[in-house]
Amino acid sequence: MAQVVERLVEDLSTPLGRRRRRDESHNDGLSVDFTYDERRIGRPAALEVTTLRDQRLTEAFAALPALEDRLNAIVLEENLGGWIAHVNGDARLRDVEQVLLRLVRAGTAIRPSDYTSADLMAADDPQGLIAQHEQLRAEGVVALDRWAAPGFRLALGSHGRGIDGFRDLLEAEIHANEGKLAKCRPRETHLAIDVFRFDASTTPSKTSPPALPEPVDHLWVLFRGEGTVEQRQVWHLQRGEAVWELLPDPRFT
Repeated sequence: MAQVVERLVEDLSTPLGRRRRRDESHNDGLSVDFTYDERRIGRPAALEVTTLRDQRLTEAFAALPALEDRLNAIVLEENLGGWIAHVNGDARLRDVEQVLLRLVRAGTAIRPSDYTSADLMAADDPQGLIAQHEQLRAEGVVALDRWAAPGFRLALGSHGRGIDGFRDLLEAEIHANEGKLAKCRPRETHLAIDVFRFDASTTPSKTSPPALPEPVDHLWVLFRGEGTVEQRQVWHLQRGEAVWELLPDPRFT
């Protein structure tokens, strides 16, 4: 996170310089994450890094690689072709593992709730088709698709319920951190927020920029993920401005 902000600040203005980690043990009592007191051009700076986190999503993300490895080994051993699956961040991965394995062995590519009236008319059991989709959705399957390369790939996804703007969450984080940034004056202050929630839309127009209080000069909003154009952007707001500045995320360029 700090490296991303440093890179973007350098692109926009002047380098922050050497980073120094801080905590309450220092004599000046600063609890901000980093200070940059050797900046050659411009004011010295301070940076606080925080996260908007969904705990269940965090746990699922941590468990994902092991599940992908197990399913990939089975798919390759049984010559089942190539597959890519997305599962809901709220799903119990232990339960969805057997569901995905059953579908792959049956050769069933499916996107729960994605069917048409023509599909229902062509089905031998229309109610059964609807029930299958509803059951898979309840179990956390977002999509299971064929993939060109042999093996199995897995990612977290979302059914799209409750994804919206999150200005209120940003304002709460700003309020929670403005005190420690105020202590860093007269330094230039930066607050970076790492968003790790599926209910937070990556579309900038859905989240109006918050008003930054005096202790916060710059707000940086980053997202976990590489999927969409929006997820590969960093939102930047300077105090006094009312429009997000959208910058390419250097992690993906």
